[in-house]
Amino acid sequence: MEMPARVVRLVKWPYESIPPDVGELQEQLEREGWRPLRMEDPPSAYYPERQQQHEEVCWLVRGRLEVGFPDGEVFRLLSGDRVELPAGSRHWLRVLSGEGALYLLGSR
Repeated sequence: MEMPARVVRLVKWPYESIPPDVGELQEQLEREGWRPLRMEDPPSAYYPERQQQHEEVCWLVRGRLEVGFPDGEVFRLLSGDRVELPAGSRHWLRVLSGEGALYLLGSR
């Protein structure tokens, strides 16, 4: 029997006029069972394609990011957006914003 495919999940920030708060987002991730790390990258930072062995979440606090996949699909994240990646996913990440990016990267 074939296992169902795991799905990458993108959640857009629903509060246009309210910027995300890093402390509140970190607490939310911890309540959901994630182990978040605070990441801050300079403009144009790039992490080449890799495959993680665990579930991963990236919740963007400030800036703009791209997360891309081997099939050519690319998600563009704005402040407050969140992407969840199942274990075994291959992906890359690039900072698009001139001011760099602040985000939470969690695993479980």
